[in-house]
Amino acid sequence: MQEYDYLKNLVAKIASLTPDIVLVEGTVSRIAREFLLEQGITLVVNTKPSVIERVARCTQAVIFSSADMQIGRPQLGLCHNFYVETLELGRYKKPLMFFDGCAMHLGATVLLRGADVAELKKVKKIMSFMTLVAYNWKLERSFHIDSFALPPESVSEMDNEEDDIFEEAQEILTR
Repeated sequence: MQEYDYLKNLVAKIASLTPDIVLVEGTVSRIAREFLLEQGITLVVNTKPSVIERVARCTQAVIFSSADMQIGRPQLGLCHNFYVETLELGRYKKPLMFFDGCAMHLGATVLLRGADVAELKKVKKIMSFMTLVAYNWKLERSFHIDSFALPPESVSEMDNEEDDIFEEAQEILTR
């Protein structure tokens, strides 16, 4: 009876925050699951910490480790649409959670499908590399702006510089 009352109070604390979805790293007791279901709160259990951090970043939520230790009202995340879709990958089924309507500048997901697994792994490596390249470009651009560097006057001026560099590199390689 003591556990029942404790869990009921804990779920009441969580429900007072009015979340629609709660992501949990481990498991949740059956009693607490039933209380959350009664409150209309979707519960996602056994979620990896890295996934919780990504969802928190994209939805601008604050992660807290225990509802007991919560002081004040934490910032809940926001997404306009949440749904789960199951993709069939050959003989495997993979459930995917979608959080739509988050701020685009905070993150994105690229879903790769269509080819065999080996080819998709290659595409994933290339996408990861291109993401790093784009991020590096953004940092370099900020650095140059901070150091008062001016961008080229036109695109053709930039192309000419790239052509000169390419020709110099070819000359060095042919020596």
